[in-house]
Amino acid sequence: MIREGLRLLEQEGFVKIIPNIGAVVSELSQKDTVQIYDLMGVLEGLSMRIATPLLSKKTLDQIEVLVIKVEESRNDPFFISQYNFEFHRFLTGLCGNERLVQFMENIRLLTYRMWLQTFYSEEQV
Repeated sequence: MIREGLRLLEQEGFVKIIPNIGAVVSELSQKDTVQIYDLMGVLEGLSMRIATPLLSKKTLDQIEVLVIKVEESRNDPFFISQYNFEFHRFLTGLCGNERLVQFMENIRLLTYRMWLQTFYSEEQV
């Protein structure tokens, strides 16, 4: 079971399995970061293209509430990040494509990891 978990983490880019050594946490380069955000942009665009014809007034109101939360927390890096994740997760979920939603969740885990690595860095915040 542990080996399966490590293989999954390796597939998702969190660790590298090195023979005769074991699992080592993967470093994310600037290039990795750019590529991850490129993928997110394209996939979120696709999810919204799918969802747009299905949007109701109630859903638009929910989106507006989330936007207000992000705007009101702009001076607090922790909360703005949390509300930003919530906002994007909500938007992606509107498409109803379970595979796309799951793929985006996997990518979001990588962005969350990047966020954790930079959160306490004064320059990054």
